[in-house]
Amino acid sequence: MKNCLVYYFFFFFFKQKTAYEIYQCDWSSDVCSSDLDNNGTKWFGFIDNFTLGVSSFDGKSWQSYGPSNSGLSSPFVTSIAVDHDNNKWFGTMVGRIFVFDGLNWITYNPSECGLGWGSFLAILVDHNGDSWAGSSNLYYGMDSGVSVFNGTTWTRYDTSNSGLPSNSIEALALDQSGNIWFGTTHGVTVYDGSNWITYDTMNSGLSNNYIISIGIDSNNVKWFGTYDKGLVRFDGLNWKTFDTSNSKLPGNMVNSISVDKTGNLWIGTDKGVVRLSFIVVYVNERSAQEFSKTNHLFQNYPNPFNSATRFRYELKQPSHVQLKILDVGGRLVNVVVDKFQNEGIYYEVWNGVDKKQGSVPSAIYFAIFVLNNQILGIQKMILVR
Repeated sequence: MKNCLVYYFFFFFFKQKTAYEIYQCDWSSDVCSSDLDNNGTKWFGFIDNFTLGVSSFDGKSWQSYGPSNSGLSSPFVTSIAVDHDNNKWFGTMVGRIFVFDGLNWITYNPSECGLGWGSFLAILVDHNGDSWAGSSNLYYGMDSGVSVFNGTTWTRYDTSNSGLPSNSIEALALDQSGNIWFGTTHGVTVYDGSNWITYDTMNSGLSNNYIISIGIDSNNVKWFGTYDKGLVRFDGLNWKTFDTSNSKLPGNMVNSISVDKTGNLWIGTDKGVVRLSFIVVYVNERSAQEFSKTNHLFQNYPNPFNSATRFRYELKQPSHVQLKILDVGGRLVNVVVDKFQNEGIYYEVWNGVDKKQGSVPSAIYFAIFVLNNQILGIQKMILVR
């Protein structure tokens, strides 16, 4: 990826090291889709190569597939999914779906089965093993909603027989309850197997009805990428929009959202990539009990404060202590303490400045206490200049 900007956008976080590996391969194409199969092999789909459709990488070697050497007769692969039997599903820009079991290829053509017409920008395999393919009007100038394959037949859902608000399906995602989320040009829709619910700018906190990507994190929080209005977070009750004006999101067109094995969100935008890392800021009951038995954190004073506030805490055993100041958007403002300390009573002061020793404005801030890589205390502070 050329000119790729990588930012690290944290809500509440620990120091992390990131390593990048550059892989040399025998192709140079626009990667439009990717997925990981059950054996750990990576699959990449291309949309600008007339001879190459997909390539796989097993950690040692690359294998490429296209019209000349496989059953993938149509290149321009816009979506990839892996089913429970490790079959690879490839949706193409030119309106066909191909399935590869490692040896044999199956082709699904709209003119020969119940598959809808359109460019297949999203494919998903649900908890029952059914495959969902969402069509868009990217190539054909037509779209037909979403088609579902149950292993035998295709069934199609569109605006005429379902609660979908649009026949153009730009993104699909499966939440932890088995509900399917659809990103459309007219909002986002969720389907629980019986009922359809649509959220748009009129009845929710969505910043834009044109949803082009969806991600669901380890806490089952939904993240929606819009065409030009940033990233929207929905926890089931509350909506929050992140864009270039209130966050470190590099661009407001959010093309892709992926969740890695550690729970980080990787957000692909029109201006670069951002990694969104967060951890739960609530102290669980067991941690709180252990903290109260072995350590003691006193409320900072004064609060509210004008220029400086003091923190006091007691350690009953040697610990690595971190005291971080964050703003209401979860951005790191300053690190007051980051060192190993022996048992005893300690006093620390934050004088209302950021990491560059510049004065911060009047606002609400949070002090995050971390002992031995565990959050053990959070204090809300109000700075009044």
